[in-house]
Amino acid sequence: MTLLVAVLGLVWLIGMVVPPSRQYALDIGKQTASMLRALTR
Repeated sequence: MTLLVAVLGLVWLIGMVVPPSRQYALDIGKQTASMLRALTR
């Protein structure tokens, strides 16, 4: 769980620093959020 949050934070930081990857980071965030929702269901 903590590892997922750490990876998500890292991807988000990279997305904020590198503009072209922002959309990619958003997609990763959405996928991770849906995975977390499925796990906590």
